Amino acid sequence: MSKDVILIHGLYLNGLSMVYIGKYLQSKGISVYYFEYNSINYDEDIILNSLHSLVNMIKTKKPNSEISLLGFSMGGLIARNYVQTKDENQLITKIITVGTPHKSSTLAKQIQKTKMNFILGTSGNAGLVTQLTSFTKQIPFGCIAGDSVMGLGLNTALKFFNKPSRPNDGLVFVDEAIIDNATDSKIVKKSHKMMLFSNKINELCFNFIEKSKFSWLI
Repeated sequence: MSKDVILIHGLYLNGLSMVYIGKYLQSKGISVYYFEYNSINYDEDIILNSLHSLVNMIKTKKPNSEISLLGFSMGGLIARNYVQTKDENQLITKIITVGTPHKSSTLAKQIQKTKMNFILGTSGNAGLVTQLTSFTKQIPFGCIAGDSVMGLGLNTALKFFNKPSRPNDGLVFVDEAIIDNATDSKIVKKSHKMMLFSNKINELCFNFIEKSKFSWLI
C-alpha cells in the first residue's frame, strides 16, 4: 500500500513554500503532490472541486493508496473543509495542519475591521474571519502549533488594537491552532513562517502519516 500526501500552502503563498517538507517526505518514500490555489480570491467551490479532482486522480492511479492532507496555515482550513464537505467516499485517511487558525484568526478579524481589509481579499471566507462549522468526521487529525515570535507580529498588532495577547507563533494563537477534537497535537518553539523550514516539524508530519500520531512511542 502506497502513502501519498497532498501539501496545501497558506495565504499569499504557493506550492514552492511547501517544497522543504515535500522533499523530506519524498526522501522517506512518500509520494508528494502540491495543491495550488488562489488564496486571495478565495472561491470555495472552485478550490474544493479542484482538490477533489486531484484526490480522485491519485486514487484512480493508486487504488490502494492512503492519502493524507497536510495544510499550512490557511491550507489547513481548506484540508479540513474538504474532508468535512466533499470527501463523501472517505478517500482521505489523515489530516495534518501546521499553524492553522481553526477557530478563525484573531489577527485577520481585526484587519477585516480596518481600511486595510483589502489585503485579505476574500480569504476570510475560508475560515480566517468566518469560522468554519464544527469538524465532525472520524479521522486521525493532527495539529501542530507554533509558540515563538520573530520580529513584529501578532503581539505588536494586538497592542495597536488594544487587545490582550497569549502564546502564539507571531500570527496565530496556540489555542487557535489546535482543533477541539484533534486526535493528537504538538506545540513547537517555532514562528509561523519558520515552521515551513523545520526539521522537527518534518519529522512530526512523517510520524503522523505513518502512525497517526506525532510520537513513535506507544
